[in-house]
Parts: sequence; structure tokens; C-alpha cells
Amino acid sequence: MPASERLFFALWPSVAVRKQIAGYRNTLPEQRGRRLADADLHLTLVFLGKVGADQRAMLTMRAASLDVRPFTLMLDRCGWWPHNGVLWLAPAMIPEALRGLQKELTVYSGECGLEIDARDYSPHLSLYRDVKRAPEILPLPAIRWPVKDFTLVRSDTRPDGAHYTVLQRWRLGN
Repeated sequence: MPASERLFFALWPSVAVRKQIAGYRNTLPEQRGRRLADADLHLTLVFLGKVGADQRAMLTMRAASLDVRPFTLMLDRCGWWPHNGVLWLAPAMIPEALRGLQKELTVYSGECGLEIDARDYSPHLSLYRDVKRAPEILPLPAIRWPVKDFTLVRSDTRPDGAHYTVLQRWRLGN
């Protein structure tokens, strides 16, 4: 294990949900931006930044102790943020279980000595990054995502962009 890694907690879609998301993205007009690979589609819960080995051990122990029930996430909004060029999918209604999971992971991360972004949580799944102009957005048929687990992910920055590796997965409702 390296001395520190760039990590985040995320919801990682199943193959079936990933196919629905990619299917919608493929209906959009081609974007002048960086398209996320299908295998990298995810919804970030908490971005942790650089995490040392001891902090990672504490985080994984705390994450295993969470008691959150499985829930369903409906991705039914598509939008674009001009300030960072992200074209995204998001839920119109945020399930309380998602808010609770994100909040507990944020608290645990702070207790492990990590500085976590204090802005309000805005759950979204990025489809493209660096989109410079307002894209044409087509109606999104709601994508039903049964959330049964969450993950710890490592981000490695390479010349062609970030690459993600799921390090650990925890089932909800245990």
C-alpha cells in the first residue's frame, strides 16, 4: 500500500444500471468535452483527497460499522454546470438514506483527520467533463438505481485523465 492515496467514497452502479446510463449518454449529441469511460461512471459520496495508510484503515473500519438500509435512487435530471463544464445526471429527490450515508461518511472522514468539503452535498453522476458550451440536453427517461452497497475508490491521475479502482465495497443493510 502506498504512503498516501487519493481516495473517495462512491456509489458504483451495477452493470445493468451502467448500461442504462451509458445508453442515455449515447443518445446525446456529441460533446466537446471529456467523456467518462463507462467503467468509471459513479456517484461520489465524499471526496477524501490524499489519505494515509493509517487513515485508510480507520475509514474502512468505520465504514464497515454503518447501518444504512438499501434504497432506490432515481436519476431523472440531466444538466450542465458552466463553471466546471460537467454534464451530469442527478436525482430530483434525494433519498434520506443517501443523505444519511453521505453525512455519516463525512463525519467519519473528519474524525480521521481529513478536511472534507463543507459545501452542501449535491449528488450527481458526471457524464462528461470540460464541456465548454451549453449542450443540447434530451429528455431523460428515469433511470432506477437500486443501491445495495457503497465503495472506497482510488483515483490515479494519468496524462489521459483520472483512472479509478474500486478498493473495497460494503453492502448496505448488514
